[in-house]
Amino acid sequence: MTEGQATSFTVTASQTLASDVTLQLSAGSGTARLDDRSTGRDLTIPTGTYVMKAGSKSLAIAIDVRNDDIRELDETQTIVVTQVGGSSPAVVGSVDLTIVDDDRRLIVNVRDEGAVGNGVTDDTAAINRANEKVFQAGGGVVRFPAGTYIVGKVYIRPGVTFHGEGGIIKRAPNQGFGTRSFTTDGDPYYGAGPSAPLVIEGLTFDGNRSQQPEYRNHQLEQAHLVMLTAHPQSPGKLRAFVDKSFFHDGVADAISIYVNVSVVITDSIASDVFRGGLVMTGGGSDITVDHFTTTGASLPTGMDAEIDGAGYGGSTAIKLRMNDIDLDSDFDLGLGAGGSDVVIDRLNLRRGPYYSYTPGSTVVIKNSTLHVGGADGYNNRALYPHDLTFENSTIVVDPQAGASVSAFDVWFDHPTLPTQPYGRLRFRNVAFVRGEGPTSSPSYGVYRRIVRSGDVIEYENVTWGPGFTKQIGP
Repeated sequence: MTEGQATSFTVTASQTLASDVTLQLSAGSGTARLDDRSTGRDLTIPTGTYVMKAGSKSLAIAIDVRNDDIRELDETQTIVVTQVGGSSPAVVGSVDLTIVDDDRRLIVNVRDEGAVGNGVTDDTAAINRANEKVFQAGGGVVRFPAGTYIVGKVYIRPGVTFHGEGGIIKRAPNQGFGTRSFTTDGDPYYGAGPSAPLVIEGLTFDGNRSQQPEYRNHQLEQAHLVMLTAHPQSPGKLRAFVDKSFFHDGVADAISIYVNVSVVITDSIASDVFRGGLVMTGGGSDITVDHFTTTGASLPTGMDAEIDGAGYGGSTAIKLRMNDIDLDSDFDLGLGAGGSDVVIDRLNLRRGPYYSYTPGSTVVIKNSTLHVGGADGYNNRALYPHDLTFENSTIVVDPQAGASVSAFDVWFDHPTLPTQPYGRLRFRNVAFVRGEGPTSSPSYGVYRRIVRSGDVIEYENVTWGPGFTKQIGP
């Protein structure tokens, strides 16, 4: 069957039924996506129970096959039919479906373009040839069979799916400040509407940091593993998807999102990446992150929004939706001049610091656990909370020697920065807990640095664990 094609299959008994038979349908194995995450649902299996009536011998069941614009390989799905009620003859079996993609124009294996994948040979030119060939044909799939592909910089394109089949993208040794393994910055998308979809799926990116120049003072801070951006003046956004990919040992960002990007990131991991697993730096972007994990054996790896680049119309606002996020360390939510819309559900921040700068923006963090540390003048504070809400969450204050510890060091205004409009900070169904650490350190749940009559902090069903010097200060 082809995408978008109305179709059905028929369940047939070996003979005419003497009584009603109840059937149950369920999903078997397959490569088709059956949920609405990432690139979206490929088909809807009509799961549930169906009744074949007495006197009949067959039952037709319709299948809804979605028509998308993703350039992808053909997909398969098995539907299992089980009898759960009725008399013999038993009606059981399965049907194997193949969904033929109607969007791609070409499939290219990088090895057919000369890539070796032996972990030694530089495969940059071959991968760029494969990418350009698919793009010029009107879009399709670039396949990466198992192997380690040494690369410098690959200019990725809208309308191309980069499909990993055990492929590892490893950075060549001694790369410079602006070397980005996969990037759209060579010819950033410009258009009146959204681009064709760019997809990265099932790939591993190895930043090879042990063979790079010194980076620990941010000497290589633009050398990202993946960078996604459209043109700053583009009315339309670059559409992108990153799914089931692994990033490790990077000297800058694992995934860097700049301006005018609509991206969905799912089921991915970043480990031991110097600047962050996901870093968002440009306005005009819509970012959805679902099930993203960071770890760090030698480099604490977190997630940062540092919006300092303007997107279309000069906007520094972003729309951010995050769900099921597990961070090793460092959550930095530094939004632009205003207008951002952020909802974060189920964030687990295992170690501080936490930092938020949210002027003119609406932010909700819910169903989360945040470990924060000592207030040090920058980290572990909420700066300019215009409309910031924490709900159904636990905030753990981890004391540090010699530091005044606040779960939230709150600055509605700041003596060295421009005066801000009045703001509102809400805690609803929040538990404050003092974690392990020096008992001599003073600790506060919430410490309000500058008091202005129009700023509001709301507490609704808030609990305070033992050990706080003062729950609310000053």
